[in-house]
Amino acid sequence: MTRKRKSAPADDGVSAARDPRIGDRAVPDEEWRCLVEKLRAKEAALRRIELRFNQLAENIEQVFWVSDQAIGDFVYLSPHCNEVLGVDCRQFVSDAALRRRHVHPEDLERHEAAITQARRGEASHVEYRIHHPRKGLRWLQVRSFPFDEHGRAMNAGLVEDVTERKRAEQLRLEDSLRLRDALTREVHHRIKNNLQTVVGLLRREAGKHPQAREAIESAVAQVQSVAVVHGLYGQGMQRDIMLCELLPAIVANVAALSGVPIGRKGVHESCNRFLIQESETVAVALILNELITNAVKHAATEGTGDRDHPLVKLTRKGATGRIHIANPGHLPEGFDFVAGRKLGTGIGLVRALMPSSGMSIHFTQTDSQVVTEIVVEPPVLKTSAGEQSNCEGQTYEKCADRR
Repeated sequence: MTRKRKSAPADDGVSAARDPRIGDRAVPDEEWRCLVEKLRAKEAALRRIELRFNQLAENIEQVFWVSDQAIGDFVYLSPHCNEVLGVDCRQFVSDAALRRRHVHPEDLERHEAAITQARRGEASHVEYRIHHPRKGLRWLQVRSFPFDEHGRAMNAGLVEDVTERKRAEQLRLEDSLRLRDALTREVHHRIKNNLQTVVGLLRREAGKHPQAREAIESAVAQVQSVAVVHGLYGQGMQRDIMLCELLPAIVANVAALSGVPIGRKGVHESCNRFLIQESETVAVALILNELITNAVKHAATEGTGDRDHPLVKLTRKGATGRIHIANPGHLPEGFDFVAGRKLGTGIGLVRALMPSSGMSIHFTQTDSQVVTEIVVEPPVLKTSAGEQSNCEGQTYEKCADRR
């Protein structure tokens, strides 16, 4: 008769330890079993936390990462990082040449500075553009922050595609600019209309007071030149007025008021970005008005025929514009514009309105003709480098209408 062997008790992880001890103290089985159960419960809790973390990190749109301080060894990196960035994320961080190819050139310096800042253990926040191989140009926002893990310096951060937000911001900005431009044009239009009303009142007074007619007409011309500026601002979307817009408008205004034809050579449409700083526009308009009005007065009193009409010409070289006003006449004896001698009221006003830099005026007597040269340059003018090269040394024939 065969004896049945007793089956061995199942190994529960506690009975396997014949003599469990904590330090020099022997631990009873019941106490040891409680310690093991607590350890198992903590491990289960940690697994649940890890599961929730992975579910969160893998389902948010942002890329989450944890690494050492040098951002070379990643403890965690969201699995969709490559999709957001368009390249291998680990290689992107380690390969400077790849970053130079992938990051927009205008943003590269800012991006590299943020990486350096993070590697120094400082918090960083940067937005930059990348050339995504499938999605095209994209905006990314990257935030990183340092933390300490048991004495080890670490980095963590978020990468987010903010392209749609940037586009929405751009649309809002464009809407705001359109509204502002519409309001600005309306204001300039109303100012121009009010100035025209003032001109009408002054002309009526000139008819009532013949002895003051010359002074009133001078005031009318000045008010008209300011009205011209506001009229130009009221017509275009731009904030700055082109010299090729202002000069013909002033010439036409003076010719209409005086009844004296004025010859002119304006500007070519390919050079239509010769802009006047907004803060200097009114002063430039008044200066041109006074100088052209002065030329008309001398042409009317000293000219001998149609060939003696004033001539206004604009030339340009690089960032400098030169306006020449030629008219029959003679400079007063002792005339000195720089020293302010023998100027008269109109030229005295011109001298007072001169900007501190960016404009100079020279008067030259040639036989029976006076030539006034106005040199205008930055900071009164502003141009783009590409346009300067296209217009070098030219004399221009007409002004483009860009409205």
